[in-house]
Amino acid sequence: MEAAECLNFTEAANSLELSQPALSKQIASLEEELGLPLFLRIKKRVYLSEPGKLFLEGLKNLSEDYTKLVAEVSRANEISTRTLTIGYLEDRSISPRCYDAISAITEKNPDVSVRLEQYKLKELLYKLIDKQIDVGFTLEFDIDKHPEIAYKVIEKTKNYLCIPANHPKADNRTLRLSDFSDEIYVTLSPEESSDVVERLTESCQEAGFSPNLKFAPSLRTLALWVEAGLGISAVDKGCFLYNNPRFKFISVPEIHSMDSLIAWNREHLTDLSAAFLNLVLPGGAINAGKKSV
Repeated sequence: MEAAECLNFTEAANSLELSQPALSKQIASLEEELGLPLFLRIKKRVYLSEPGKLFLEGLKNLSEDYTKLVAEVSRANEISTRTLTIGYLEDRSISPRCYDAISAITEKNPDVSVRLEQYKLKELLYKLIDKQIDVGFTLEFDIDKHPEIAYKVIEKTKNYLCIPANHPKADNRTLRLSDFSDEIYVTLSPEESSDVVERLTESCQEAGFSPNLKFAPSLRTLALWVEAGLGISAVDKGCFLYNNPRFKFISVPEIHSMDSLIAWNREHLTDLSAAFLNLVLPGGAINAGKKSV
């Protein structure tokens, strides 16, 4: 392009801080690659050939397009690196750790935008896999099946049997899961989480019976069905039903605790999401420059 504008290889070479032979060699190589002359060399003067004129116009367009593309990519990168997208399970309220970390991040970085989005259990997992969210607060179910997802345990969460407060057995002091063998158990569908179904079934079998299962498509629907009296279920205190006075939460030995997690995609860890993780996790130690966390 410089040679075409100057129509003088020496001037073009000086402008590009190259030697004249080096520039001439590059142009000759380009002409050989294209299989056509870009310049006409008549005596000691240089002219653009017709293909050369067309090629120059095309290069100008490509240069403009490239400049625009670089600007757009830079803007997109600036937006993405200053936006933190956090996924939460649909039936959860914001944990104190998450709230404190968001407050610390936004106070220190006023230009950072934080987006909080709620998802079904399986949907949140796939949002992480597809790199559509930066971090996700979730439960341990099914996550080990996806090696691209890294996670840390935030806390061990106790599970309870959620029954109506007016249930005939609600006031008994020593209850076991077998005392509710005739009930309908509301749980997530196998399509939403095979782990949840397997664990509830194993707990009931440990108690000596096979449960009568009713499958809900999501955690929110599960809670609504229990609230409507369509069955009982195993829930943790993070579920919005936990503070509902219409229900009683029974601790039975066969229903085991589970882990609450914060998770992220190993290939989608930015400085911003790493900073957030270090605020949430005790001791921090998450490095955006390492993919093996």
